[in-house]
Amino acid sequence: MVLVVLWNKAYSGKKNVQNNTRKIFFQIMILGFLYGIVMELVQKYFIPFRSFDLGDILADGVGCFLGYLISIKRFVKS
Repeated sequence: MVLVVLWNKAYSGKKNVQNNTRKIFFQIMILGFLYGIVMELVQKYFIPFRSFDLGDILADGVGCFLGYLISIKRFVKS
């Protein structure tokens, strides 16, 4: 969630993205979720004594979505 909110905050200040803010925020949410999945795969295949967990992927997805909603509420000018 924090990752998505901070990236969205960084992009919300750009002048050329004001028209596409929701679209960019959505893309950042998807990228954050994909990052979470990749980190689970890295843990499974490359880090000894770490495991892959679908629950962690679900938690990453929920966190990214909440970060998206928080960002829309705080950074999108209606």
